[in-house]
This record gives sequence, C-alpha cells and structure tokens, in this order.
Amino acid sequence: MNNDIVRALSSGRELDYKFLSDTTAEIKKCATRLDASLALPNPQEEELKTSRHNDLSVSLLLSSLDGLIIRFVRNPTFKEAAILDRDAAPHAKRDLLLIIRLSEHLVQRLKELSKTGSK
Repeated sequence: MNNDIVRALSSGRELDYKFLSDTTAEIKKCATRLDASLALPNPQEEELKTSRHNDLSVSLLLSSLDGLIIRFVRNPTFKEAAILDRDAAPHAKRDLLLIIRLSEHLVQRLKELSKTGSK
C-alpha cells in the first residue's frame, strides 16, 4: 500500500484523493491491528506530537508517512523474532503510533479534498 502511494506521488499526474484516502485508511487499519498485536513499550508522549500536520501539504504528509513506514519496518526489533531489542522497541512503538495518527489526519484531509477537488 505504501508503494502505491509513493508511485502515485511520483507519477507527476494529478493526485487521486479518493484512492489516496482509501489507501491511507487501509494503512491506518493495519497499523492499528499491529499496535494491538505487538507488545511494544510506550514512548514518551512528547515524541508523538503532531500539531504541525495542518500546516503541511498533502504531498509532504504522504512523504512523511512513507518515511515513518520505512523506519518502522527497518527497526532492529523485527530482525530477530526471539529477541526484543530494548533500545529499539520504544522507537518502533513511537513510529507505529505516529503512522496511526498521521494516516488518520491524512484520511480526513484527503476526504475533504476529494469533495472539493482542491489541492
């Protein structure tokens, strides 16, 4: 799903807000399920601040989501299934929670944009 978003952004064509909203909603759904399934330690609340989302363009927010997903997937916690990396696990949880928050914000924003046809 993340690759589909990246392809849509890099195509140079006009963004399909409905497609992006649906795909981002699916990412949020998957991330929420992962959060419920993984026993990762919670990060500090200040690491989860997302107040600047309203000031950024949709393209930049989607690129940020891509970066968070990549960072989450590459987290050392997931390299060895039997061993929990105590230093990396809180970062994985932080990234997962940020993915959920950012995707939730994007879904709302993309739905609004698909209704108005704005950029």
